[in-house]
Amino acid sequence: MSSADSRDEGTSRAYQALVTGEAEARGHLEDLLLMRHAAEAAHSSPDLASYLDALVERIMAAVGVRHCSLMLCDDTGCLRIAAARGLPPEVIAETRLAPGEGIAGHVLATGEPLLIPDLDADDRFGNRNDFDHYLSRSLLSVPLVCRGQVRGVLNVTNKQDDVPFGSIDLHLLNGVAYQAMLALENFRLVAELQQSRTELERSNVRLQQLLRGRSRLVCNLSHELKTPLTSVLGYVDLALNHFDQLDVEELRAYLQRVHGEGLQMKQLINDMLTLFSLESGFGRWEEQPVDVAGILAGELRRRRDDIERMRLQLEYHRPAELPEVLADPDRLSYLLAALVDNAIKFNCPGGLLEVRLRPLEGGLELHVFNQGTRVPPEAADVIFEQYTQLGDITSGKPPGVGIGLAICRAIVDRLGGSIQLAPRGDDGTGVVVRFPRQERLKDEK
Repeated sequence: MSSADSRDEGTSRAYQALVTGEAEARGHLEDLLLMRHAAEAAHSSPDLASYLDALVERIMAAVGVRHCSLMLCDDTGCLRIAAARGLPPEVIAETRLAPGEGIAGHVLATGEPLLIPDLDADDRFGNRNDFDHYLSRSLLSVPLVCRGQVRGVLNVTNKQDDVPFGSIDLHLLNGVAYQAMLALENFRLVAELQQSRTELERSNVRLQQLLRGRSRLVCNLSHELKTPLTSVLGYVDLALNHFDQLDVEELRAYLQRVHGEGLQMKQLINDMLTLFSLESGFGRWEEQPVDVAGILAGELRRRRDDIERMRLQLEYHRPAELPEVLADPDRLSYLLAALVDNAIKFNCPGGLLEVRLRPLEGGLELHVFNQGTRVPPEAADVIFEQYTQLGDITSGKPPGVGIGLAICRAIVDRLGGSIQLAPRGDDGTGVVVRFPRQERLKDEK
């Protein structure tokens, strides 16, 4: 061989080595860019779906494959395709793999990457006809692992040059899977922070409502106590200043009015103490079987004069057999009295007052309806909150500080039941209380 031929051959080898080195450098650069994209794209992507779609695109370009899918575990622990390229839409939508099912399920169950150079030579995964879409007969699947738990699987198949996957592909995909898992964890943490922020904002709104409610309570309570207290002091002053001029009957009338105003103040204070004790859970609560129908009938008899004065049409429906309720008798009596009182107080003259009891499979249901001003549906939840009074929502506010229905809900909650408004036509307001049966209450205790 002449020296010229030797030089040409050396130049050719050097050129070929340069071309090969350039291709390898370009490949390494693509790999580095892919790793960088996997790490940084999470910060610029608007959401997780956009990030996963972009990541799959970059993987296909960098690894040189026709098919790529990224699968994540759903709430049941099965794999579903979160992003994919090269697969039919129905496959993306319908694929669901349990741990150990298929190739991706195997990776999910073992937590180890799987590189199969030739599917025809591997009999671990059933019928080879299931893999006809694997043109190169080689595939690579790696797990997405976070804190020792597999959260998903990254799959690539069908290299564009139809050569089997190798160790370089495995190392690259493992690195991408690690970066993708970090991004997924970052999205999860951001979502949790956003959820916490939303809950905090909701709690703050609720706190502001409670603060305004307590302020309203203080104003209402001050007013409701001031009125009878002023009356008491007025009658006492009259009695003291004109004691010698008053006969026995006048003095008796003054004392009766003072006594009545004192009872009103006592009731206001007792209501407040009742609510606070129920909310704190430290109040007295002595359970025993209670006849709801008997207490209710007694309360209706006690309010007969008020019902007749307003010319209300009373309809009281109760079957012959009703289950008893396991409850504190005093608290249950307060609940029933408050519901009847509201139905009378907020009714219209000559209106309907309907009280209905009926057994339920799970216990007992009480329905109290009045034909007064209808409470709007949007107030259905607010009406049972502390310091909200029917008169604040409707019109013609009667005396009171607005804690009666809040006490009712606290009592019903303690019983393990439910209380809610029951819409009925365009007028009137209905309240439904459901009491659980005794056996269930005992089990819950």
